[in-house]
Amino acid sequence: MGSIKSKIYKLLQPHHESSLREKWVDLSLTGLIMLNVLFLILETVPTINESYKHFFLRFEIFSVAIFTIEYFLRLWTITEDSKYAHPFWGRLKYSITPIAIFDLISFLPFE
Repeated sequence: MGSIKSKIYKLLQPHHESSLREKWVDLSLTGLIMLNVLFLILETVPTINESYKHFFLRFEIFSVAIFTIEYFLRLWTITEDSKYAHPFWGRLKYSITPIAIFDLISFLPFE
């Protein structure tokens, strides 16, 4: 059976033989990113922004929460990968990879 940590790691780390659940998680995160880009574009149109500013704000808060949880789950579970197995140095090594930095940037500038 595997630990919860191992199961979450498999859900979050894409690989060639992904299960339907792993693909769903990946597609959901990709869809959330795409919706954020779309809404960011729509926010630049004054009439749309005025009409939907509360919706945009709630969606942004929801997105930041999801991306924050995702980041910390990745950081917690990354030690399942043999390249990052050390509890401290492995996480530090992972946290300076381009994908980890990009994930951090996705929620860090939230106001």
